[in-house]
Amino acid sequence: MNPPRMTPGNGRRLRLLVVDDAEPVRQVLAELLQLEGYEVEIAADAEEALQLARLVRWDGLVLDFDLPGLNGAELYARILRNTGQRLPVIFFTGRPDAMLQLGLGAAPWARVVPKPCGGRQLLAALEQCLQAGGEPPPPAGDWLQR
Repeated sequence: MNPPRMTPGNGRRLRLLVVDDAEPVRQVLAELLQLEGYEVEIAADAEEALQLARLVRWDGLVLDFDLPGLNGAELYARILRNTGQRLPVIFFTGRPDAMLQLGLGAAPWARVVPKPCGGRQLLAALEQCLQAGGEPPPPAGDWLQR
C-alpha cells in the first residue's frame, strides 16, 4: 500500500468518488485507488452520488459514462453546479464515441479512459487530472468547452 495521497496545505487525504453501476467494477476501482493512498467513496448510480454530494466534498471523480438515469456527463454537470468548482474527472467508458460526445478536447482536468483498461493507465490519467486541479466553473452551458 502506498502512503496516503494528501491535499496540499491542509494535510487531509485526497478524496475520490467512484460511480459505476457494475459492482465488480466499483470494487476493483475502489481497491486500486485505496492501495494508491486515496480515500474512496463509491456509488452505484447518479442518484446515490448526488445524495453523497450533500455530505462529502471530493477532490476528484471517476464516473462511468453509461450510468442508468443520468449519464456520467450529466452527473458531472450537476456536481459542478452543487460544488461551484470544476473537479478533476475521469469518465470511464466502454464506448469509444464517448469522447466525441463529451467534446473534451485537451481539457487538462478531464480524461476519458476506455473500459477495460489497466490500472496503470487509469492511475496515470487520474494523476494528470489531479495535477491540473479544480477551478471555478465556466459560465453556464460552457462547462465542457474549456
